[in-house]
Amino acid sequence: MAGQRLSEAQFAAVALLLGRVSNERLNLAKLHLVDGLMQSAIANKYGCTRQNVNGAVQLVLKASHMLEEASKLAGKA
Repeated sequence: MAGQRLSEAQFAAVALLLGRVSNERLNLAKLHLVDGLMQSAIANKYGCTRQNVNGAVQLVLKASHMLEEASKLAGKA
């Protein structure tokens, strides 16, 4: 999934599903997935590790894929 991006609308839909995830963590993922910043640059700017940024990105990507699958299944019903 290298280089995967989300639109602002896609990210907003996924963020609604992740209501228990902190805004700070969602922002880290958004900076990478929507704005296209490198994970290392985000980590440096916000004083966290690249692994922390990657964890946020992976969490959002997993939720995004689950939302896509649910939409496909709903379309078949």
